[in-house]
Amino acid sequence: MILLVDVGNTRIKWSLGFGEGCVAGVFGRSSPRQDGDNLVAVMSGTTAPVEVWVASVASLEFQGSLTKAVTKAWGCIVRFARVQSDLLGLQPAYDDVQQLGVDRWLAMLAARYRAKQRAIVVIDAGSAITVDYVSSAGRHLGGLIAPGVKMMQRALYSNTALVKVKPLTLPQTWRPGQDTLGCVEQGVATMLQGFCAQLSANVDLLESEFKQAAWFATGGDAVLFSLPETHDISVVDDLVLQGLNLWGLSAPSVFV
Repeated sequence: MILLVDVGNTRIKWSLGFGEGCVAGVFGRSSPRQDGDNLVAVMSGTTAPVEVWVASVASLEFQGSLTKAVTKAWGCIVRFARVQSDLLGLQPAYDDVQQLGVDRWLAMLAARYRAKQRAIVVIDAGSAITVDYVSSAGRHLGGLIAPGVKMMQRALYSNTALVKVKPLTLPQTWRPGQDTLGCVEQGVATMLQGFCAQLSANVDLLESEFKQAAWFATGGDAVLFSLPETHDISVVDDLVLQGLNLWGLSAPSVFV
């Protein structure tokens, strides 16, 4: 079986095999030197993979430690995904495609496959929130990057000495907060709602086909996105892993 691994800034998702009958999981990152050993540990008792395919936004130090841990545990090849200028009809907007996050690119690949060639809008709500627009012809129009929910929370903690509250639970309705936690929750929720409203409004500035675009959200905070009723949004937790699987099956020779 192939082990698929999606390495984000704070979490690692993995899937041994893909589709019905696969074994999958997620765990928090600790350090670049320990994450590889932790992956091997959480998979103890499962079938040893024959190859490991990785989508990583982590450091080169992590890549080295993961390769070392996997080679020691299973003796198999580790292949790290790299963005291509054209695969499965997707053409990135970046002049230097290696500057485009591989997680964003793989999410676009998977969303485009699921949307059956419709225009797509892909939101990845992790440590940062990214949004990407892809035409029905596979042309990436570009995107945007904003701070994620937890990043907004940390910004308050780092720069305001007296704002120290518990983890946020964003409210579904608006009302002024009556304690520090409530105020922070309402503030972050309002910023997120404004962000979503602008996404919906600005899509009308794009090509007309985006009015019927398929919307996707992934990432740890994907469920927080509530777009206006004019758009249905599909929350797909493993969208990056789906894209990694597509890429590996379509062009295994491009892994380095």
